[in-house]
Amino acid sequence: MKFLYYDIIFLIIFCIFFVTFLIRKRKNLKVESRIFFLYPTKVGLKFINYVGLRYKKFFRVMEYIVPATGYLLMISSVWLFFELLRTMIQLPALFKVVKVPPIMPIFPYFTNVFKVSYLPPFYFTYWIVSIAIIAVVHEFAHGIFARHYKVRVKSTGFGFLGPFIAAFVEPDEKQLRKKSNKAQITVLAAGSFANLITTIVFIAIMLLFVKVFFAPAGVLFDTYMVTSINASDITKVGSLEINNESIGNLLTAFKNFDANYYDLAISMDSESVNLTKIIANNQTFFGMTSLIRIQEANIKKGGEIIVFENTPAIRTGLSGAINRINSVKINNLNDLKREMVKYKPGETINIEVVDKDYKTRNYAVALDASKDNKSQAILGIAFLSDAQTQSIAKGILSYARKIGEKLRDPHQFYRPILNPSLIVFIYNLIWWIIFLNISIALVNMLPLGIFDGGRVFYLSALAITKSKKKAGILFKIATTLILLIFAILTVMWFVNI
Repeated sequence: MKFLYYDIIFLIIFCIFFVTFLIRKRKNLKVESRIFFLYPTKVGLKFINYVGLRYKKFFRVMEYIVPATGYLLMISSVWLFFELLRTMIQLPALFKVVKVPPIMPIFPYFTNVFKVSYLPPFYFTYWIVSIAIIAVVHEFAHGIFARHYKVRVKSTGFGFLGPFIAAFVEPDEKQLRKKSNKAQITVLAAGSFANLITTIVFIAIMLLFVKVFFAPAGVLFDTYMVTSINASDITKVGSLEINNESIGNLLTAFKNFDANYYDLAISMDSESVNLTKIIANNQTFFGMTSLIRIQEANIKKGGEIIVFENTPAIRTGLSGAINRINSVKINNLNDLKREMVKYKPGETINIEVVDKDYKTRNYAVALDASKDNKSQAILGIAFLSDAQTQSIAKGILSYARKIGEKLRDPHQFYRPILNPSLIVFIYNLIWWIIFLNISIALVNMLPLGIFDGGRVFYLSALAITKSKKKAGILFKIATTLILLIFAILTVMWFVNI
């Protein structure tokens, strides 16, 4: 939080400098579409000319790789887009979990504005550094490939649309349009290709950074043990009696109890969460409003819903990375499994945990017996990779999780070996550079007119149909379809948030 104040000061200084610069250079500004301002320069032109015209053999190979990668990114972006729509239609309550509008330019502090706790903070410093890297590699890639095809690059520079800043490279459009469809597609796809390569480079940097500056310091669990019960079997929510006639009001009962009454308060991801007791088949379970809302359709049908089991971990409010059990250090998941088999049901163990601020807490936990094996002690924690809890992570959430697992073990907690604030700051910066680069690479290849992918789609349709009219019709269909999905997702967000 302390850095936030310095970051805001940096933002103010940057804005003053930027506005002053634009006022002084206003005679050099070019205006496009009345709202987009460009400041052309000659910075980097020598580099673009040198690289684009020198390494001919290399670029002849890239003439095949870049378009192929562009088409792969286009297919991936469209598929992910439809997957997002499918997931949100099936689970509209996810809008309440995600919180952020599905279609929105990312701006500094958006994580604070929307109170998003599952992402690192997005400071202005992160934004300006990420945008600089993204824009330079993206635009210079366009320019370099344009020069490879003997297309003149007029200028480089930066532009802005309101508070949003961008860089640009200005090739001679007349010369570019005279080139073959393949050449134009390669130049257009080069920007996203460069962002994809940048993503891979920074993933390698992150892996190395974690290896050098972090040390294992415990085990992270994803959730508490869950189970499925029939909504029609619920007889009590908190102190409210439930019968078959009132099952349709069960969701309302949860909402009211979460706001006004709860049986247990625990901490999840450093946020306080209220849990309400559920009685079904004379057994006690716990419900969390956000989890119940995702299953609204099943509740109304009286079908199965997922709830938390009444276990030692949830009763004691265990949270954080498990760092030590009694006097035994826990570094990884295997350490935790080996230690837990030493204890019997009914025994009390002391668990030391580390929170995300690297502070330690201790819990005295009396172990329960496993339902499957009465001689086996259980703590009551679970991991999303387990089959029992896999159904919680669906659609885009599961894909995001898989990407995260490639960077580091999701169940391993790491502690910085040096200054925690500085190391975490750098780690989060690298994380945002990776996330934004791959996002730009994908979004830019969507078949929409405002993106490079729109023109790539049109040129590809033209090459296949040999008809400008047919290519134009296909392009309009693709654009209309994507914009329609944009509109549907935006409306769904407003309705469900």
